[in-house]
Amino acid sequence: MASGGDSDRAIIDFTQAIKLKPDFRNAYINRANAYPRTWHIGLALVDFHRAGMYPEKIFLICGSAILLIIINCIILLAIYLL
Repeated sequence: MASGGDSDRAIIDFTQAIKLKPDFRNAYINRANAYPRTWHIGLALVDFHRAGMYPEKIFLICGSAILLIIINCIILLAIYLL
């Protein structure tokens, strides 16, 4: 799945699938995988939880996105302090 508009479209599609079939676990997982590409980490964590995934598995999937956010915050802070 690509970033940007493709991720937005995927989120919309998976949301529609969940509306049609609320117990569709893979739709929650796939939407959760798309959320970090649009900077919605919290929503990804909620969907992983709804899909019944354990926290350590969630971290492995979302960990890189969270790390990227932390790095960006550090860079912005360093720029601000310079």
